[in-house]
Amino acid sequence: MDFFAPLDPCTLHTPFLKQAAFHMAILPLCLCVIIPAALVAMSCCNKAKAVIQKAGYVTVTLVFLLYPGIVTRVFTTLKCRTIGNEQYLVADYSVVCNVGEHAQYQAAMAFFAVLYVFGIPIGSTLILYCNRKLLHSDSEQSESFQKVWGSLYEA
Repeated sequence: MDFFAPLDPCTLHTPFLKQAAFHMAILPLCLCVIIPAALVAMSCCNKAKAVIQKAGYVTVTLVFLLYPGIVTRVFTTLKCRTIGNEQYLVADYSVVCNVGEHAQYQAAMAFFAVLYVFGIPIGSTLILYCNRKLLHSDSEQSESFQKVWGSLYEA
């Protein structure tokens, strides 16, 4: 424990709004890792189709693993409670709602609500709907589609 003594727990604290900003950036940051990794893998081997399928599968899996946390963070950032004459953020009572930094985050969270909260389910539904003929056929194109998107509909 003496090893950790110089670390004051207060120095490791990250305010809730900064955590929310980082949480919204996780998905694009993951894509910034997956895409270059796929490009490097395609340049190293001659199996571009397999690499694209794996990258697509990893992306779809990551999106749907991160989705519940992202949705929760968006709505938690918008949830305020009135105490006295002021409204405070329920997740961090040191933040006064609708003013200053929180007002900026509210606007950003409205954007992320459209992009993530509604965009991910609508986008994936549209992709599945537009490719519904591939869902249960036996073609090569169908097999490729099922490897990427199959986890959303096979069960």
